Amino acid sequence: MLVRPDGGRSLILRRARLEVIAGPDRGRELQLERTSYRIGTSAESDWVLSDETISARHLELVSSENGILLRDLGSKNGTSVDGLRAREIYLDRRCTIGLGSTELAFAPGEEELEIPISRATNFGDLLGHSDPMRAVFAILEQAAKNDSTVLVTGESGTGKELAARALHERSPRSGGP
Repeated sequence: MLVRPDGGRSLILRRARLEVIAGPDRGRELQLERTSYRIGTSAESDWVLSDETISARHLELVSSENGILLRDLGSKNGTSVDGLRAREIYLDRRCTIGLGSTELAFAPGEEELEIPISRATNFGDLLGHSDPMRAVFAILEQAAKNDSTVLVTGESGTGKELAARALHERSPRSGGP
């Protein structure tokens, strides 16, 4: 957590990299530059892999001040870190992640990413006191100031319609369609 001179706060996230080192997607890479990623074979995943032994929603990676939390999402074949089965584990060093017949090399980066946190605990009808939710509010506040098209994506029930409505209400287009 960083407190800026203006009194605002920001989440500090360390960037990281994943590389497929074994399996059908060998050679593919993912730069971790967001707060969370879902990995699996489902088209709804943030990183879609083609290995048939990987579950549709296999695992998620969530950035926090303690490192990157790897969480198995109840996958059929499980997830391992350096050969040990893992349900939840913080990744803070180089390691190998196994899922199905695929192996990923995880490497934490040196570069940090600053994500501003809104002072507000709501954005329209979206409510949240947690730092990650208030980081979402900060992004939405910035997007609402611009006269540009915004695509809101996410799983069912995550508040996409609430976010879209609040964005429209706070945008320069609020008086129109």
